[in-house]
Amino acid sequence: MYTHMGVVAASVRSHDVHTRTGIWRTPHPPTSINFLRAINMEVKSPGRRRAISATLLGVAPIALLGTATGLVKPAEAKEGDGRSQDMGLKLKPLGTLALHTAGSWSFNGPIWNRSATEMKRVEWNCELFKLKSLWANGTYQKGPSVAQVNVRVLLEDADGIKLFLDYLVRTDMPLHMEGKHPVIMSGRIEVDDAVEKYRWLNRTQVVGKGYLNKERNLQTYEMYALAWD
Repeated sequence: MYTHMGVVAASVRSHDVHTRTGIWRTPHPPTSINFLRAINMEVKSPGRRRAISATLLGVAPIALLGTATGLVKPAEAKEGDGRSQDMGLKLKPLGTLALHTAGSWSFNGPIWNRSATEMKRVEWNCELFKLKSLWANGTYQKGPSVAQVNVRVLLEDADGIKLFLDYLVRTDMPLHMEGKHPVIMSGRIEVDDAVEKYRWLNRTQVVGKGYLNKERNLQTYEMYALAWD
């Protein structure tokens, strides 16, 4: 709120802008915009504008300097200005992804050891959907210990809607093969954007933590979608 009483001048310390008819008091130090607004309201004639030009030129840079150097506290972020008060991500549970593997082939590549794995079937079950694979394959590159796995799966729900899953995994492969270390995956889902119940999956990513059951040739992931509300 503004109150007023005096002559043209400005005081950064008192947060007052003095005009011909009064003092315009603000809760923050005056910025050049506020000062210009006050001047525009109070000075009507060209002569008076010329009379205050020296004061305006002297005060506006001070107000701008205060803003630039942090003397003036910036306004709180407002909705729609590109900033968020809460930048945190949440994990939305998406059930269990199970990959039943078959044969696997490995060979030495030019940089890494390369492996390719055949999938017998893939199933993904949660409250949102129950999916079964139409096609799937996996391949990975492995260094002395760390492996990076790339898996691609075409899945279908009970209504015949198709979803494509593509994900990458990082793990310590020797420890993972012994059941001592999980694999951490992150991936993307692609689905027809016209399918309302699934379209939100096109706008986020999925993550998971998985373990291997060597006896059953089964890789199982605890799955989540990244959410922001």
